[in-house]
Amino acid sequence: MTDTFEKKIPTAEKERDHESKESKEMDPELLAAARMERADYLVEGVKTSSQQMKGILLHMGQVQKAIKQIRQQLNIQMNGDDSSVEQDKQRVAQLQKQIVTYKDELIAMQGELISAHAQDILSKHPNMLPNDATRLAKEAVEKMVQMTEDVDHGA
Repeated sequence: MTDTFEKKIPTAEKERDHESKESKEMDPELLAAARMERADYLVEGVKTSSQQMKGILLHMGQVQKAIKQIRQQLNIQMNGDDSSVEQDKQRVAQLQKQIVTYKDELIAMQGELISAHAQDILSKHPNMLPNDATRLAKEAVEKMVQMTEDVDHGA
């Protein structure tokens, strides 16, 4: 039963393939909006995963401290980590991989995001020079990528 369930879960690669097929059929404004929405989703994914990871790490420290205190009180030797701590360590590693995947995808999308955002700016401000719109779009996308770095480094 788990095999069937696992096959139904789309991978990030399948999602990108599906999005690229849909993008051929979409008009440029919808495509730009979709790209911006995906970028927002990735940034939010990095933030959420980082927060979860920090919470798990904090909890792990508290659990290890409590276990150590209890063992000291009972004069028990420490032979290793508690199984829940091991599960938490595995979850942290999983979240770290997810953050790296999201950040890599966001960085790979940078050029597309800049182009889409520049088109969006030009559609809203038709008198703006294309170079100015591109510059503004590049600054906005760079801020978005920087936010993922800040979240990842605990800012």
